[in-house]
Amino acid sequence: MKTLFASAALALLVAVGTPIALSGHAHAASGTDSKSSSATSPTKNGSKTAMVKKERSEASITCSKKADAKGLHGKARQDFRRDCMKQHPTSTQ
Repeated sequence: MKTLFASAALALLVAVGTPIALSGHAHAASGTDSKSSSATSPTKNGSKTAMVKKERSEASITCSKKADAKGLHGKARQDFRRDCMKQHPTSTQ
């Protein structure tokens, strides 16, 4: 009976652990910065190893700095930046 329980627990651990490890949560838990990849795009040949930073508009940088100064995070920051970008005539969204 103990062997059956132990083998069932091991099978469950392997079945659940593998998708979690592949989903990237293990990468985030390792302490590496996952935000850096969100501001990058693949190069012309589509390789994921060579990433190039996207150019940010002056309006985007200004709105981000304003949101930082207000201490906004999450949904409130997204809403603030969206409204801020709409107010800048040079923004291209």
